[in-house]
Amino acid sequence: MVRIVQKYGGTSVANIERIRSIATRVKERASLGDEIIVIVSARAGVTNDLLKQAKEISSKPDPACLDALLCIGECETAALLAIILNDMGVAAVSRNAYQIGIATCSTFGNARIKNIFGGDVEDCLKSGKVVVVTGFQGVDGNMCPTTLGRGGSDLTALALAYRFNADLCEVYTDVDGVFSGDPRVIDRPALIERISHDDLLELAFLDNKVIQDRSLAFAKKAGVNFSIASSFGENADDGTHVMGDCDCPCSESYAIGLTYKTDLVLISAILEENIFDDFLKIFANSGISVSFIKHTKLSGSGKFLEEIAILSSDFPFLKNSCFAEPLPKKVSVTEGLTRIDVVGTKLEYSPWLGKVLSLMEGQEIFRSEYGKNGLSFLVKTDDYGSILNALHRIVFEEKFS
Repeated sequence: MVRIVQKYGGTSVANIERIRSIATRVKERASLGDEIIVIVSARAGVTNDLLKQAKEISSKPDPACLDALLCIGECETAALLAIILNDMGVAAVSRNAYQIGIATCSTFGNARIKNIFGGDVEDCLKSGKVVVVTGFQGVDGNMCPTTLGRGGSDLTALALAYRFNADLCEVYTDVDGVFSGDPRVIDRPALIERISHDDLLELAFLDNKVIQDRSLAFAKKAGVNFSIASSFGENADDGTHVMGDCDCPCSESYAIGLTYKTDLVLISAILEENIFDDFLKIFANSGISVSFIKHTKLSGSGKFLEEIAILSSDFPFLKNSCFAEPLPKKVSVTEGLTRIDVVGTKLEYSPWLGKVLSLMEGQEIFRSEYGKNGLSFLVKTDDYGSILNALHRIVFEEKFS
């Protein structure tokens, strides 16, 4: 008998048919005598629909009230799954964050878990019941519902796996695992069967969103190993296993994967050295995520060329309200860009580095960065698909063939 935590994302529980399929999978494990905690997300689209309703009522909904609304989706899924399991003859209970004591701070919309008291989960498991838990949510010190940020059900699963000393933690989603590149763009991406917490964190930081990056940070700190697999496949062994250490020696050069981020705007300005911090504060104070930054001293002038790439959706706000003294009124703006990253370790020693640089010399590159843990390029969005495939062939296909 083993203790298992399983997490199912929104597409995995999108409708009653899918929830029944998940219930069948859980029943098979329960029949082996395993102790099972199931974490569920809201059904696909439900959270967005709830958010849309709130925005139709108010342009700026109260954050506490909004979290109370968004928690509804997971409660629905957990109750439906527990009902179906009981109907199949599998004893099951549904529990929300309040019932099992997932205590968080009061940062509504992006709360952090402070403690998990456990409620009656241990008793339920020992009595043979499957415990279905709402993901994505907690309660603060005033017993107000909070949410854990987009993808927060991943964090719930990993935190409960740690809290209840699970032997296995299985994260089920709509993809087969972690790939060397986005299967929607790369013609022949390879499934990465084993990857370290650190390497997956690097991919997540650069926009590979198979799992929430905060969840990965927790898993690394707590030492929780887990698997990522498709809920439409047979089992977690077919996916990617994430662990504290892998077979890649730190003394060697190796590539992890390719990532990309589209629809970027590059903002360039020549600034005096003493106002660079003010330039950066514009973005930080506005909550704007920066996807690329380059700080270059201009020889002989005492000035600096500052280049920052942001999402195009953030640019109108920046343009209309943020460029003020002592910052320059005029900046150079290039729209329609994509950031492409080759992610890895000690890439300056890679045998394929020369081929990559030769390939990119033939492209229209707006900015590039070469570091030991990655290569970054800003290219025209129209070209990124062909460039990603060409890079993948150079970097990975020989390795995985």
